[in-house]
Amino acid sequence: MSDPSTTRRLATGEDIVCAVVLLLLDMILAFVALLTGLAHSDVNIFEPTPHASTTPIYASVAVFAGAVLISALALHRLGLRVSVWTQLWAGASLLLFSAIGVWGP
Repeated sequence: MSDPSTTRRLATGEDIVCAVVLLLLDMILAFVALLTGLAHSDVNIFEPTPHASTTPIYASVAVFAGAVLISALALHRLGLRVSVWTQLWAGASLLLFSAIGVWGP
């Protein structure tokens, strides 16, 4: 087994840089997931229909949120504390966005 005290850990500054880069990637990929869900739904922004389903939009964002939370687990195993909390915050925010969208008005 590997002893956690002997594994190499990044310095705090490197961890913060990693967290910022991952947060930027999360923002870009969340926007891509939102657009992908919009492409798979029958929502027309210019001609709103009361029966159009927005579920594919929020489902694609929720799937991406799950990927973000799984990446937090991998970062935890690497010992990157700041990056883990940043990913947990981003994943929880995306899940909250999806939940409000699905069950909201």
